Amino acid sequence: MLARFLVLASLVALPAADPAPVPAATSARGSFTSSGLRGWTWWRRPEFRMREIAVVRAGTNGAPPRAGHRLVRFRVSRHQVAAGLQHAKLYREWAVRSPETGWHGDDRRPLERLPGSGGDASGVYRASFFIPRNVRWTHAWGNVMQFKLVFPTGGGAVGSEPQWWLDLVGAGAWRHPPRRPDGTRSRRGDPVLVVSNWTERRADGRRNDWPSRLVAPPVGRWFEISASLRQGVGIQWSLDGRPWFRAAADDWPVGLTPTPTHPAADASGWIFGVGLYGAPGRIYTDAASFTPPG
Repeated sequence: MLARFLVLASLVALPAADPAPVPAATSARGSFTSSGLRGWTWWRRPEFRMREIAVVRAGTNGAPPRAGHRLVRFRVSRHQVAAGLQHAKLYREWAVRSPETGWHGDDRRPLERLPGSGGDASGVYRASFFIPRNVRWTHAWGNVMQFKLVFPTGGGAVGSEPQWWLDLVGAGAWRHPPRRPDGTRSRRGDPVLVVSNWTERRADGRRNDWPSRLVAPPVGRWFEISASLRQGVGIQWSLDGRPWFRAAADDWPVGLTPTPTHPAADASGWIFGVGLYGAPGRIYTDAASFTPPG
């Protein structure tokens, strides 16, 4: 098995904010404009590398418009990965309990609550991506879409733990990579998407079925990744509306439920993120959204 980059995020102490009414979420759509990164909660955290996150005009390096005339570009070099400077990502966070219920995001707005009672992360999470044709992907694993739990650690500090996420890795990392969308054989530097979780193992100790987790995305055009999450049950991952893998809660917990590392289910926040974290390359994203059930 390849070495993985599973890393528990460093503890982050954020400035205390005065408690304020926390609005309930109905939907959350990333809107990328020349004035900033509207719709996202965090993009200025210390570990994020803002010089690797840029709002660019559609058409930059051949990336056509998707939902508008602005896109977000994530770009990471091999030297940056070697130096540990690979955090090119954006987070949307919902407050579950203290301390997040008293926080404001980088947009200076209070963190929203999830729909209903605020304790159910179920819904459909989407984001569109564009992978340039001229980017060759290595054996390094790059996180492009993720779900994370946030836990209080005392004194206003929190720690975060990835739950389920989507990696991008070169086809050369696999003995039998999936075929390209046109049915042709994948080549060494082609991108492959793989669904991953926190442990790489089932709760009962058996290895996961890796081949079923893999799919080859298109290059040179926009494609949509959707994750239909049902808390405590599973996540249906789809590429351009076509399901390819169902992540089951008996493999690793899904949503705001107890986990082996946090059996008390004491999460204070829930995060949906996109970006390019852990691998060198360049991708673009747009039209990220969350739609609750109903």
